[in-house]
Amino acid sequence: MALLESNELYVWGYNAEGQLGLGNTVRSLIPIVNPNTESLSISKIFAGYLSASALITTDNKIYVWGYSAYGRLGFPASMNTPKELPTSINNEYNDIVFGDYHTLIGTKEGYIYGIGSNA
Repeated sequence: MALLESNELYVWGYNAEGQLGLGNTVRSLIPIVNPNTESLSISKIFAGYLSASALITTDNKIYVWGYSAYGRLGFPASMNTPKELPTSINNEYNDIVFGDYHTLIGTKEGYIYGIGSNA
C-alpha cells in the first residue's frame, strides 16, 4: 500500500483474503486506487501480517479489512472492504500491529489495546 499526498490510497499484490480492500479477492499486479477509501481523510496506513490491512483517519477512526480469523480485526469474519472498528476510547491512535491471531493498537498516550485471540 502507498498513501499519496493527494490522499489517494494505492494498493496492489496478492488479495486472497480481501486485504487490498477493493471489494473482491482478485490480485492486482499494478498499483490501483482503492475507491473504498476515497471519502476518508487518511492519516496513517498499515499493511499487516497474514493478509490484513488498516488505516487511521485524521479524525481518529480506525478502519480494518482482510483476514479476520479469531476476531483479530475486531469482527468475526474476514472483509474485503474497509470497515470502521467501533471504539469507545478517547485516546489518539498512532500505531497498529498485526499478529497471527490478534491485533495491537497503540495510542499517543502510551496505551496498547488488543483484539482477537489471547489479546
